Amino acid sequence: MSSISRRKFLGAGLGASAALGLAGCGRGYASGVVTPREDTVNILSKDTQLVRNFNVFSPSNHAGPSNGLIFEQIVRLDTFDGASIKPWLASSWEFADGGRELIFTVRDGLTFSDGRPVTADDFAYSMQLPLKYPELNSSGAGYSGVTKINDRQVKLIFEEPSYQNLVNCTEIVVVPRHQWEKHDPRTWTAPDPIGTGPSLLAGFSSQQFLFKSRKNYWAGPLPMPYVRFPTASEDSAKLLMVDGQLDLSTIAWPGGTKHYVDRDPSSYSYAPRPSGGSEGIVFNLTKAPWNDVHVRRALSMTIDRKVVSDVLADGQQPMTITNLDDDIYRDWLLPEYAGKVQPLDVDGARRELAAGGWKIKNGRLSKDGKSYPVNFRFITDYPAWHIETAVVADQWQRYLGLDVNLIAQPGATYNGKVNSGDFDVAYWFCGNANGVYQAYYSLIDPSLAVPIGKVAVGNPGRWKDPETKRLMAIMRGTDDEAVLHKVGRRMQRIVVEQVPFIPVLSGGIWNAINKTYWGNWPISDNAPLKVADSTADLVLMLQKLRKVGQA
Repeated sequence: MSSISRRKFLGAGLGASAALGLAGCGRGYASGVVTPREDTVNILSKDTQLVRNFNVFSPSNHAGPSNGLIFEQIVRLDTFDGASIKPWLASSWEFADGGRELIFTVRDGLTFSDGRPVTADDFAYSMQLPLKYPELNSSGAGYSGVTKINDRQVKLIFEEPSYQNLVNCTEIVVVPRHQWEKHDPRTWTAPDPIGTGPSLLAGFSSQQFLFKSRKNYWAGPLPMPYVRFPTASEDSAKLLMVDGQLDLSTIAWPGGTKHYVDRDPSSYSYAPRPSGGSEGIVFNLTKAPWNDVHVRRALSMTIDRKVVSDVLADGQQPMTITNLDDDIYRDWLLPEYAGKVQPLDVDGARRELAAGGWKIKNGRLSKDGKSYPVNFRFITDYPAWHIETAVVADQWQRYLGLDVNLIAQPGATYNGKVNSGDFDVAYWFCGNANGVYQAYYSLIDPSLAVPIGKVAVGNPGRWKDPETKRLMAIMRGTDDEAVLHKVGRRMQRIVVEQVPFIPVLSGGIWNAINKTYWGNWPISDNAPLKVADSTADLVLMLQKLRKVGQA
């Protein structure tokens, strides 16, 4: 498996025009706290409904941004090194009992921000919370038990060999038992968080969060005294970037090179790269017509992905039919699928509908005297998704005569709506760069299927194919590369032939950077410039930065 290449990502398209939506950011205000601009890194928060909720297990949609500066993972996923697992709070790990046990060793010298040492008790307590309270198991932890071995080691217990579940442990964060055991984690918001991370909460308002770097961080203090996360819309963020009020925005910027970088190449950078996953379409597979493969094939055949990509014009390219990125998974792909994108095939789509006994009447799918509307959900917070879903809906109407009801929904409630099965068709982030098993696990592993109304931690469409379940169990229970390759190729055939979801465009990681105040941004092809609030990537990026004018 290879690291991610930026070769596929090219900026082009529209410019930005919006009213400036954030005041005071340049001077450094947050809940009355003033910080020197040159001592502060300002990173856009795209959550427009900030709530002082730092409970990393909270089922609420309103959780504070940048928990990665407070709470940390036991291990991290290095997307830019073949999706390998690297140490973080755990210094090492090993499987035992044929993959049914996973033993972690606590890194020496760890302390919480209140000065208390981190022990195996804290590891075990944090790991037990999703088992004690299943509603907090948002990461889909697959272990069934936790045992403290000694003061430095803790063991996860699985009911079956689970070598491929190591990557799920990148979602396990450690919280201080001495603080958390005094509260109900199902309702507590952890307003004054204590964690292992490099920062302390220094200020809060409904518009921005401020973090102060702590000196006794186990990996060394961050080079900047403060990190701020102000809120703004994506359009407003573009103006704030030009104005120097933001240092980093993780936004898709159509025409980013022309309308941003070319203004001042020495100060501005736009560094998009593929994420390894895709943006695509998931179906509620528990009901008609979406549980009919002929319908799913027909809808996939009538999407011209090149047109979607060209209209969006932010660098995202048509995704392959396997939903596996060619650069990352080149050694895993069936030869006949390598580089293949589903072509526009209107005649083929009509044949598929006919084979399933379907007709289009009055803009609806009709069969056996019943008709079904196409209700297509997307997140209203993502401007790119407005464009992508509109283009797809237009193509379905043009080529099949379907009238599509586009339903825009706020991001704060979107995941809960889809994961509970309250949808027909939805636009979704599909797959990842975490290995073939994980690329399909979160999307279609039948072991994750739950009844409609119950929030799923994966497989939102409720795919229940027995062969998929069997193959995923084989992959989960082995670390034999030959077996993983063989089974992974069978999984590719299921995805291509049964179309349990539709890959549309390659996913992306976008970074617009202003280098006026802070330099040394890791923006080469293989550098870990990937900002995610709950992962170590943010910390690794911040550690590399240097104040302009300093070595």
